[in-house]
Amino acid sequence: MIQRIQSLYLLLAAACMGTLLAAPLYKTVSDGASFAVYLGGLVQETPEEKVLSSQPALLAVGLLLALFPIIILALFKKRPLQMRLCASAMLAYTAMLLLLVSGINTSLQVIPGEHLAGTYGWGLLLPLIGVILLFLASRAIRKDEALVRSADRLR
Repeated sequence: MIQRIQSLYLLLAAACMGTLLAAPLYKTVSDGASFAVYLGGLVQETPEEKVLSSQPALLAVGLLLALFPIIILALFKKRPLQMRLCASAMLAYTAMLLLLVSGINTSLQVIPGEHLAGTYGWGLLLPLIGVILLFLASRAIRKDEALVRSADRLR
């Protein structure tokens, strides 16, 4: 049962980072044009849609972090390694959140004119949700390891 819960948490964390690839991180309006910052870069949405700047390195890191929980899930027989990888994934997700905020700030410098209104998008919440899910998966892995050790003690 604990193994299924841990698998669910890890798959949800991977889904959060996978959703981040298409989620808006920041939206702003400047001189009658609407702009949005995504993981891949800055996009002008109106009056015509075009890519103003791209961030392929940030996009590649996002893809790798989306695969990280699936790799952790595949190592189900090595629970101590799973716990260490969960901790490192939590640190990587937190670093990704900081990279996203700095990426937004650099993308906003490309926008011509004066920024009239800007709002952070729901995409910035996804790494935070991923950290919470990885923490819950780490707790489930720890409980599973304790259960296995107690069963070995009874033999």
